[in-house]
Amino acid sequence: MDELVAGALLPENGGISEVDNLDGTMAAGGDFNVRIDDESFPHCIRALLLMRPPKTPTPSQNFHLACYLLERGYTMDECKRVFMSIFQEKYDEDTADVHLKLIKLKECKPYQCFIVKHGLGLCNPDCERYRN
Repeated sequence: MDELVAGALLPENGGISEVDNLDGTMAAGGDFNVRIDDESFPHCIRALLLMRPPKTPTPSQNFHLACYLLERGYTMDECKRVFMSIFQEKYDEDTADVHLKLIKLKECKPYQCFIVKHGLGLCNPDCERYRN
């Protein structure tokens, strides 16, 4: 695996340990701040990253986001920080830990675009994959 994952060198590979943003900069106050303007993120993922209480992802949308982030090379701790920023006070670290471990162990993949479009309702007509 490349040392460059999610825009930052991973600490276990001798890289930077204090990087929080995907562009390699430190987030204000140490909070994890995913760059939602990253064009490599599909619209469905950016929409999930923007959610905050009272509107938070459904369990299926949450699963899709977790699979996507883990597939992109996010660590378990990075994923937890993303979910903490989305769910805020409703975040449960123990539940997130169990779910992320299972997803990683079973090597689950994000949903295909058809499911995202018709099942999760997250697809945007501006997405290049929308027409397919």
